[in-house]
Amino acid sequence: MNYKQLITESPKRLVGLKQVLKGIKNGNVRCVVIAADSESFIEECIRDAIGTMCVNVLYCSTRQELGKIVGIEVPCSVVGLA
Repeated sequence: MNYKQLITESPKRLVGLKQVLKGIKNGNVRCVVIAADSESFIEECIRDAIGTMCVNVLYCSTRQELGKIVGIEVPCSVVGLA
């Protein structure tokens, strides 16, 4: 299953770094999709928050594409899937 299917079929999506980090902390995120053209600190923050947890990390080509898949009109760097 590719990241587009995962995002569209996920019952709950967390959009943006703050929401995703909060979801990881609460144990509500099973997969994270990061746009490849995001700033490096975003991936570092996500990796640090995940630590040893069992959370999959997938990559999308651009922030613009990720925003479009999620259904928002602005670029998006990271999406968490519950």
